[in-house]
Amino acid sequence: MTIREKLEQYRALVAEVRNLEQRISDMQTQKVSSCDIVKMSSPEFPFTEHSSKVIGHAIDKTMLQKVVDIYKDRLEKAMAMMLEVETFISSVEDSEMRELLRLRYVEGLPWWKIPMRLEMAGDGSWQRRLVYGFLQNFENCPESSD
Repeated sequence: MTIREKLEQYRALVAEVRNLEQRISDMQTQKVSSCDIVKMSSPEFPFTEHSSKVIGHAIDKTMLQKVVDIYKDRLEKAMAMMLEVETFISSVEDSEMRELLRLRYVEGLPWWKIPMRLEMAGDGSWQRRLVYGFLQNFENCPESSD
């Protein structure tokens, strides 16, 4: 996967990490079985009200743990890719390029809003060409091959 593809995946990775963390939390707090008391009435006349205990089926803890382990593995991979993107952006020496990369790929701004945030003129096409050229040069550089 090229660095540009990884940059474009960043916002989806953030959402995936948030969702996986929530799923893991939900599954770890999930009860193995459920029990409740419900009010019911007799099926025949006189329809007298009475309470009854209802017990739900038990969830297989080992299966639940396997799913949690899969989620944790996906979470780890997503966070590793996020770290790679953040490290790449931080390693860019040019301050303007770092800001362009951050605004576009981390904050997800459309190209036309980026010049306004940086107090520049234009519609974003110059910034887009600048970033795409930088990424193209980076990927063609022999030192950057992974």
